[in-house]
Amino acid sequence: MSITINFYLNNDPKTSKSDKILFAYIRDGGKTFQIHTGERINPKYWDVKKQEAKKNYTGHPELNNFLISYKQEIQKTIRETRTTNPAATFEEIKKALTNRFKDKPMNKGFFEVYSMFLELRANELSKSMIAKYKVLRTHLQAFETKCNYKITFDSINQMFKDRFQNYLMTEKQHTNNTISKLFDLLRTFILWSAERDIIDTKDVKVFKTKTEKTDLIYLTEFELMKLYNLKIENKSYENVRDVFCFGCFTGQRFSDISGISRADIKDTDWHLRTAKTKDVLEVPLNEYAIEILNKYLGNSKPLPTISNQKTNQYLKEICKLAEINDSIIKIMYRGAERIETEYKKYDMVATHTARRTFITVSLEKGMRPETVMKITGHKDYKTFKIYIGLTSKVAKTEMNQTWNKEPLKIVNY
Repeated sequence: MSITINFYLNNDPKTSKSDKILFAYIRDGGKTFQIHTGERINPKYWDVKKQEAKKNYTGHPELNNFLISYKQEIQKTIRETRTTNPAATFEEIKKALTNRFKDKPMNKGFFEVYSMFLELRANELSKSMIAKYKVLRTHLQAFETKCNYKITFDSINQMFKDRFQNYLMTEKQHTNNTISKLFDLLRTFILWSAERDIIDTKDVKVFKTKTEKTDLIYLTEFELMKLYNLKIENKSYENVRDVFCFGCFTGQRFSDISGISRADIKDTDWHLRTAKTKDVLEVPLNEYAIEILNKYLGNSKPLPTISNQKTNQYLKEICKLAEINDSIIKIMYRGAERIETEYKKYDMVATHTARRTFITVSLEKGMRPETVMKITGHKDYKTFKIYIGLTSKVAKTEMNQTWNKEPLKIVNY
């Protein structure tokens, strides 16, 4: 039995001007069996005679190497089948190939696996994190089209990294930190794929991108109390202010505050299972937090939360009313370009500002970092540090507490 293996594009007329699916055709005389390789290519970049991508196709080495490996995998399956059963019929070989490639990860394209990743992790990740992965997918698909760079697991290499990073910087005008976050998401997806043998672990590319240090926005204790005691006539604004201040007094994320129930409150503690990490925290409630909860005892929900987007919109207007209007210079980098933008502080306040405010003010008031971490649920100091907006006040206070407890005596000899 002489079996031939060739690669052809599908003949669907509906896709005449777009990318076509690459199929592997296994033939024995008049019998034919085809396998979906999971790859696509525009016909204008496909060399029908050589059965490979043309050299003017970006990523042609990776795609052609993939096809070589794919053909070798088919040949290996046929050889193993014949070794086990020298008299194997074409139908038996077809069955062996079907079993080998039915759920074979290499039989799936990059974006097909990406969709599977989102589907399988939908119940593990928060809605906001799923949204970030979808944004990354949109960027990758747009990059593939705009830059004519076919994205496969094999083509995720240093050239891809350079070109995708340049695309995000020039076409999307993203800053270094935004680009770094996107690459972090991509790295997580690739490692997930490697752990499930979708790609070979030794071929995993872990890209390191530059992250610039940014100043974190938080309210000072004076600004927080000013906001807390602000007389507000607009009931919607008052509700948003109270929810935000509750976050400043507990250090918890807005997603967890939105999900709080009365059953979670035990005496003066909030028993919380966090939405992001699924950790169980016992959050002690101080007098300010309890006062806010008592204010809404007659309501069906412990706190009058609304959407995160609407809350952020109202917060800026409320903080402007509270005259939290210091000038803030935000410095970002796009490549080597330094971008300075001046804002009023009230324009920079959002729901996540509450968590940073709790951490910073608590440290300034003398709470030990370990205690703050226990309340906020941070597991390691490295992660915890990015939330700390340490001011000169902290350093000065600690210096005085350490060295100036007693007046220095000058001794004359």
